[in-house]
Amino acid sequence: MISCLVILTFLLAVLVAGRRPAEACTTVVVGRSASINGNVLVGHNEDDWDELYRQYHYMPRRTNKLGDTVRAEKDGAAIPCAYETLGYYWAESRQTVDGGASFTDFFVNENGVVVTSNNCGEPRDANPDLVDGGLGYLLRRSVAERAKNARDGLGTAMLMVDQYGYRGCRTYTIADQNECWLLVLVGGRHYAAVRVPDDQVVVIANHLPLRLIDLPPRDNRLIVSRGLVEYAKEKKWYTDGEKFDFYHVFQHPAKRNDPRSTIRQRHGLRLLSGTDYPENDLPFSVRPARKITVKDLKQLLSYHYEGTEDDLSLGYRKCSPHATEKRTICSLHTIDSFIMEYDAILGTSKLHIAPGRPCLTTYKQFLLSIKAVPDSMYWLSAERAMDTHFSVQPSEFKAIGNKLWPKIRREQDAAESNYASAKARVRTN
Repeated sequence: MISCLVILTFLLAVLVAGRRPAEACTTVVVGRSASINGNVLVGHNEDDWDELYRQYHYMPRRTNKLGDTVRAEKDGAAIPCAYETLGYYWAESRQTVDGGASFTDFFVNENGVVVTSNNCGEPRDANPDLVDGGLGYLLRRSVAERAKNARDGLGTAMLMVDQYGYRGCRTYTIADQNECWLLVLVGGRHYAAVRVPDDQVVVIANHLPLRLIDLPPRDNRLIVSRGLVEYAKEKKWYTDGEKFDFYHVFQHPAKRNDPRSTIRQRHGLRLLSGTDYPENDLPFSVRPARKITVKDLKQLLSYHYEGTEDDLSLGYRKCSPHATEKRTICSLHTIDSFIMEYDAILGTSKLHIAPGRPCLTTYKQFLLSIKAVPDSMYWLSAERAMDTHFSVQPSEFKAIGNKLWPKIRREQDAAESNYASAKARVRTN
């Protein structure tokens, strides 16, 4: 077996080099009836191996001229701007690799609409139907700028995908205090959207979450793109008379039952439900063993399978839990974590943000009504950051060492060689 030290040395080197794995990020959604306070909960770990820096903003409302358009990626579609955009909290990744970060940012707008995403591998169709290069970054940004609620945000996203197509295979989480929708995009103009059951929880870990679905849909909790079944039959991925298993139809064969994904989903579902499901037959959603709290989500998002046979660090005695051969929920390339805790009064709803790996830091709280973040959490204004998101200059990173995210990330990397001691200090504080 490869030693923990060798693995840790390799992973830290890869982080510096900026190589990206095919799998990253873990999302957990709790339906409103399954949570302790009767409102939806959303948690997410953002994982990325690019050489990047993270900053946090509150973007105020902006007004655009009628007829203005915006383009994000150089080879992506240009879309009409909203005349007036909503304000929103925004976690931004600044990077020079690939011209900018298309898929790592999360948003929570002034109406409490969350939008975040989870990579689900390569599209099975290598040549998806795209118009003018299709959509990448602008999908999440447009939802944040426009959405009155989760259903409205979903509608915005589906209309955009119908018009331009999407450049990837990804699951978007679009939520508000009352409901959460998962928009599962499989490339081009093909997708399914499903409403998370109010009394259940969902854990998404970099593969398509949907399993057996009824087609045509029996009710308004499932929406599919026009021609989805015909597309699958044309590609010879589906035959009439078979049950429509969305995962097996659209998941790229190289990604099916990937242990880096299934282990995280299995352990996440076990923590919340008390049931250990088989990794080769994981359900879309389950009923939790009890009403779920923010504390439960913090435990899940910081989890390395402590106390189970999958904890190869042996309770941190052998090495850092990030340096084992098992892909953990909180990992070496987790760049931050967030939890959206809704309240019956929207303004007192809380956004919890843990810069860096959540196992070695504390979550900071932001009331939706405050609409501001401390100066230590950003180095560019929100307006300047958005306008230059895809034209980042390396020189801007030279004088940001004392800003919150770079400082925490540097301290956490140094702590990996003595993880048990660092973890004890976090517990004490």
